[in-house]
Amino acid sequence: MPYGLRRFLIALLAVYVAKQLVVAFVSPPFTGHDEVAHFAMIRIVATEHRMPTLWADTLPADLYRYRAFAIEWRDRDHSPLYTAVHPPLYYVAMAPVYLAASHLSPEGIQYVLRCASIPCGVALIVFASLLTTTLFPRDAFLGVTVPTAVAFQPQVSYEAAMVNNDALAIALYTGILLLMVLTIRDGATIRRAALLGIATGVALLAKGTTAMALVLMPMALIAAQRSRRWRCAAIHIGVAYAAAMAIVGPWWWFAIRTYGDPMAFAAIAATQSDLTRNDTTFLRLLFSGGFLVDRWVETWGEFGWKLIHISGALMTLLGVAAAACIAALIAVAMDNRRLAASYGWRVPALALLAAACALGYLSIVQFGVRFMLTQARYFFPMAAAAALLLMLGLRAWIPERWRSVGQAVVVFAAIAVNVAIYTAYVLPYWYFR
Repeated sequence: MPYGLRRFLIALLAVYVAKQLVVAFVSPPFTGHDEVAHFAMIRIVATEHRMPTLWADTLPADLYRYRAFAIEWRDRDHSPLYTAVHPPLYYVAMAPVYLAASHLSPEGIQYVLRCASIPCGVALIVFASLLTTTLFPRDAFLGVTVPTAVAFQPQVSYEAAMVNNDALAIALYTGILLLMVLTIRDGATIRRAALLGIATGVALLAKGTTAMALVLMPMALIAAQRSRRWRCAAIHIGVAYAAAMAIVGPWWWFAIRTYGDPMAFAAIAATQSDLTRNDTTFLRLLFSGGFLVDRWVETWGEFGWKLIHISGALMTLLGVAAAACIAALIAVAMDNRRLAASYGWRVPALALLAAACALGYLSIVQFGVRFMLTQARYFFPMAAAAALLLMLGLRAWIPERWRSVGQAVVVFAAIAVNVAIYTAYVLPYWYFR
């Protein structure tokens, strides 16, 4: 990484950590997505030394006053602990933090746990920067704008200041994408395939939203072949899957025994029957403008479990900017001669990142066919890939001599969006109504 970009990254991380601390402490207790349920999971793991189950554990009665921020908490003492279907990595990692702060009130412990999530956001930004400089080592515009876009994306950074497993999953998935790009650049080997499989297995222990890595692994390993011998590709893919299954296999075996399938979809449907659906199809949701708009709004706002709504004007402005970036990116991709000359080995790597984004959205659509509570944050593991592709599109609009100005505009615009959202909507809702 060039020295100038390294200095910028250090400054960005310092500002990011300060911003995260502010977000963690100005957000009222347990108002993040499912914070009560995730907190209960950590408490059980820390104090009872076991993983909770959907059938045996309930939402914590002592925190019933925060029921507005949990799903279908109608019965104070008997509502299922719906996060019990999640994999164990985040809860095991947070258990020592819980024990260290156990002398505090539940609200105090929760603030400490929020702060413990911030390093996940830091790791995400570092991975996003490394992903960018691996693909474009001398491009200052992308080196500045991509980690900035990730650091100041309001909802992605919000997840890294709350008690939930999203931030850990997002960071780990971004690390997997970085490994895939490095493998495409340097060529596939047994060692790299095994490392990719191990990283994927660990990510799967964080959250099921990382499962698309299992689909991307063979794409990356095939693209990374230096020869056209399919036998080598098959061996590398087999090694990667074997490594991933060695890590996540025991948890999946437990989930299948307990819930009937690795992702516990049947158990979720059984315990949240009011939130399941059978009134739509995959294609209908895929081409639904309303479904897309809802996910876009959730990407930027809807804080406090969809209580705080951001203005339609700001959502439209951000949507137009994103559409312009996508249009330019498509134009670049369609210029085959320029693409081959300018990007070389980066073409399959960028195609992989585009595939990650497409598969991420398609998985949200598929989830929405069965469950009403599909949310944009399930796409957030692809945040770094999406930011890189969007900034690559934006770069195509800006003449080379103006790119230093353009990157400064992106930085200030990212900061301005956060300031506007928090000062005009979030803080007034919580403190000045």
